[in-house]
Amino acid sequence: MLTQRDPRATQSISGDKFQAIDIDGAPNLTMLYGTQVGPFQKDADEGAFQIANAALGAGPTSRLFKQLRQTAGLSYAVRSELHSITRKTEGAWVIRAFTDRKRAPHVLALIQAVLKDLSERGLSDVELRDYQSELSGRHVIASSTTMGLARYILQTKLRGGSWPPAEDYRRRVNQVNASHMNAVLRQYADPTRWHIVIAGEDASKLQFREGPD
Repeated sequence: MLTQRDPRATQSISGDKFQAIDIDGAPNLTMLYGTQVGPFQKDADEGAFQIANAALGAGPTSRLFKQLRQTAGLSYAVRSELHSITRKTEGAWVIRAFTDRKRAPHVLALIQAVLKDLSERGLSDVELRDYQSELSGRHVIASSTTMGLARYILQTKLRGGSWPPAEDYRRRVNQVNASHMNAVLRQYADPTRWHIVIAGEDASKLQFREGPD
């Protein structure tokens, strides 16, 4: 159950996988999508999830960024992230989007459509290679800064391992094949798995139907 800590929260409506919270004086809406994922069973699982997240919403080449910001101009910000997944524990795959109330139904519909397309069609061989190359390049750049290197070491420690060289990350990502990649997307990008929370002024009055069209 979601705890309403904000004193401006006046009403909350919820369904099995959808919850809206009205917050007076907050005309822009915050939308959170989330689903449980993990734990990682092997290195290829971790690599596949990193690629899946990059394809969904972790940067300007992602489906969500292209659809919601570049093409439709519907969201002030949209991003997907992986949280706290280890070899021993489940974590979360989360989408964050911010928009105004007028655009919100369209944003919701497009997020559902992007998830459905990833789940049903997956990534082509070309797309998979492109994301593998992009992630490898990002990691090299991130590891060259003190903050990036410290973050990488901390994340590795929290997963219960020792700090591996950068080549180990690239190996995990680059060993993923299309069959494994698309099996992960079929299971975890399925929009019927995802929970939705929307907070903002009159959020409960949005006309929204659960599930993709």
